[in-house]
Amino acid sequence: MKTEEVQRIEICSRQIGRGKHQELTLHATPGGFGEIGLGLVQDFLEQVSQAPVPGSHRPTFSPHHPYLEVRIVLWSGDEICLKSRSSRKRMLPFFHNGTENYNPQLSRSLAALIPKGFLNRSRLT
Repeated sequence: MKTEEVQRIEICSRQIGRGKHQELTLHATPGGFGEIGLGLVQDFLEQVSQAPVPGSHRPTFSPHHPYLEVRIVLWSGDEICLKSRSSRKRMLPFFHNGTENYNPQLSRSLAALIPKGFLNRSRLT
């Protein structure tokens, strides 16, 4: 998947137990996605496109109930959705079309897109 195919990236982060919620939408612009450069977005899209990394740990849940959902909306109208409710390092696994993905680089590249102070960003790094 290439950056030219992406219309927007929607990020929804919650801590359900604490009633906190934040949303961020990155819209495609000629030079990037707002203040986010094309290189960071392309790195994230490459991680999403890779085969899932298998793992053996089940997600753990905390009383804060972290939740992160990323929706990549393509110009074609198709959508790609990643979700995590894990309290483990880097919020792994992410679920992508029902498949678990334990790729730590996916978490790192996603954290690079999110501004400092954004809800659950520190869990990704």
